[in-house]
Formats: sequence, structure tokens, C-alpha cells
Amino acid sequence: MKLEKLTAMITPLYNADGSITATVPNAAVDTTLLQQIHGWTESGATEDDVIDRLRVRTVPTSYAFHTWIQGKQETKVEKLRSILAQLEYKHQVMMWVSKGVPFNKHLYVPEIHPITGVEFCEREDEGHIFKRIGQSLRQGGHADIQLERFEEALHDPSAGLTYTALSGVRKQSVEDVERLFSDSVIKWMERKGYTVEAEYLRVIRNWRRSCDERGLTSTQRSQFNNDLLKYVLDELMPWHTENGLQDFSLLEVNRSISDVRGFSRETLIAIAANIESREWRQQYCAVNNIPCEHPRASTTDDVECFFSVLRDTVGKDFTLKEVLFGWRKVTCEFVKRIDPDLPFYYHTSSHSRFYEGQMPDFNSKPRTEKREKRIPRYELLGADNRVTFAVRKSGSIRATFHNAPVDLPPPPNTYHPLAHEHTYYNSK
Repeated sequence: MKLEKLTAMITPLYNADGSITATVPNAAVDTTLLQQIHGWTESGATEDDVIDRLRVRTVPTSYAFHTWIQGKQETKVEKLRSILAQLEYKHQVMMWVSKGVPFNKHLYVPEIHPITGVEFCEREDEGHIFKRIGQSLRQGGHADIQLERFEEALHDPSAGLTYTALSGVRKQSVEDVERLFSDSVIKWMERKGYTVEAEYLRVIRNWRRSCDERGLTSTQRSQFNNDLLKYVLDELMPWHTENGLQDFSLLEVNRSISDVRGFSRETLIAIAANIESREWRQQYCAVNNIPCEHPRASTTDDVECFFSVLRDTVGKDFTLKEVLFGWRKVTCEFVKRIDPDLPFYYHTSSHSRFYEGQMPDFNSKPRTEKREKRIPRYELLGADNRVTFAVRKSGSIRATFHNAPVDLPPPPNTYHPLAHEHTYYNSK
């Protein structure tokens, strides 16, 4: 918009009936603000003074605002754009609040099914989010974290950090990310006095524990979830802990969300949706007196297993005939795998999901007594529609694909073509 139109949107105009409106009406500019602007003008404030006062008021008192273009001083037009953008954002949030959608208190609210009208949550698999967080750390997006310290930990055996975990060679390996955020690496950072890195690792590790660790109480899981949300908001909205300012309508629109704590925009949205939806689900279960949601309920292991088997069956080069024939075999195996009435199981090591009977409460500690005997698939030779048989003690197709062997790490202070591609070498 041009300067004249932007200025007219905040210029008060008294009508014949005594009401006050803007010269160019805008629903985001309410009557109270126009009356205040009129009072400033009557007190001798110039147009530039009014704009400067409104610009400072876009964030709470004693906090600095972000400019329209980062690192560049704002012009008069850019100040007006920032003011009106902030007013429009708050107006939209309060409009949804008036409809019963509390976006002022939550970054994510459940979806409403268009047919049934039932609330449901859409969130990304926490395993994928965890891998994204690990990748953002390796890329050096977090401005306060020094990746040279992770390289230092790599060459200290007491840290327990491996080359594959730090370099991210196996991009789909959750195990490597868990090793990067392991308790031994956190303790090593604390011993060295690297408090910023230790805090970051601990917050992410505890959030991962709240999603995947057995034996934690619902209160502990909620605490670990909110710790990560607070860690993000401390940078995104630093006034969120002050009384009366826990309002997401006060988020600054000029504050980019692409670099908060080193997370990409997509990762930050996925984290917020994951935390908020799980907290909402826990409260919903408590109010309706139903069992708490299983923390792993949103994982996509079954779907990934299906496509991994299909890919292994048809290979890289295939014809339509091979795909159709392989599809029939894979779908047959997958249907048997998810059939709760079929008494046979795949090789899953000690995976607790694959045994008969009701699952124990995930918040309770693991049982120490002997579990029921599982029926391995190679003993059920008489099952119908059997296509292939697993080799005993062999890894799954997905595990074999995502955990390919890698070379040893390069010696310290030496050039290595693979390692040179990573941030912790380029950062020197």
C-alpha cells in the first residue's frame, strides 16, 4: 500500500453523530486506539510522533521490536506496515477467540471433522521431528551453540559420541540422533562447563523421553513437553512468563520463525503441534474418564515398514508387471501383520508391541516378571498364504536399509572429503 492510504488507516475522523472512525476504515483499528491517537494529536503530537509511539507499542514495554527488514532501519512506510500488520494479526486471533477457538492461549488447537463434528489432532510422528531436530543441530542453525564443542566430544571416548551420529551420514537413523542427545554427551558438556549446549541437549532429550520412555508419570511427561515449549518461547516471545502477557495474540509478526533455536519453520510448527496436541489429548482423556493416549500412538512405523518391504521386493529397476505382482505379496503380508486374530509375529527383538493380551499402562514401569512366550514366524510353517520366511536373527529390511555401514571417522585436524561437507568442519 502507498503511504497515503496507510496513514489514512490510523487517522481519526469524527462523524456528525459523534462517533469516531478512521479516514480509511480498517476492522483491525478499533475505536479505542483511534481515540488515543486523537488525544495525542490534540496534545500537539505530530504525525511522525504518533507513528513512533504506535511502533513502540507493538511489543510489550522494555522489549525491542524487530524491524520490517531485518538489520535495516525502518522507513515511515515500513513502520506503518509493521503497525498495521501487528494490529491485523491480533484482530484475526481475537476473531477466532470469539468463535470459541482459543488461539490466544494455544499455538495449536484440534481440528473439527467436517462431517461428525468431533475434535481430532493432526501431528507429525515424533520420530521424524526428532530426526529433524538432530539435522538442524548438525547444520549449525542454533546461533548460541558452538559445534566445535561437539567435535571435541567426538574425540573423547567418555562422551560416547560417534562419527555417524555427529555427521548425520545415516539420515534416517533415530539411533544416531539418540546418541547425539544421549545422557553421556550431556554430562560431558556439563563437566566441560558448556552450559548452553548441555541445556539444549537436556531439553530435547527429555522431550524425547516423554514420547518414548516407559515408566514416566503423566505429570513428568507434561513437564518435559512444556519445558521444550518454554525453551522455544523464551526466544520467540520472551515476555511470555510475565503476568498478563501469556497471550499469543502478542506474538510479534516481524519476528521470523525460521531460525528460532535453530529450528526450521516446518520443524518449529511440528514441535508446537506435537506438544500442544498431546497436552490437549491428556486433558481430554482426564475430563472424559478414558485411558490416557499411548505416547507412541502417532508413530508411522507400520506405514514405513510397508513401503520398505515393497521397495525391497520390486528393487530399483522394475516393470509394471513386477510392481503388481509384488504389491499382492506385500499387501498379503501386511494384512496378516496387522491382523490381531492371527497368532504369528515378525522378528522384532524385544519390541513390546508384539505380544498377545492387553498392553500394560505405558506410564507404569516395565514388568520384571517373565513375559508370555512369543511365537516366531519360522515356527508357523502351516500358516496360509505364506510367501517368504525370515532368516533367524537377521535384521529387518528397514533396519538394514537405514543402518548401512560407514567408514571410520577421519583423524583429528585432517582433511576428509566426507567430513568436510559437514558444518562442524566448515565452522572453523
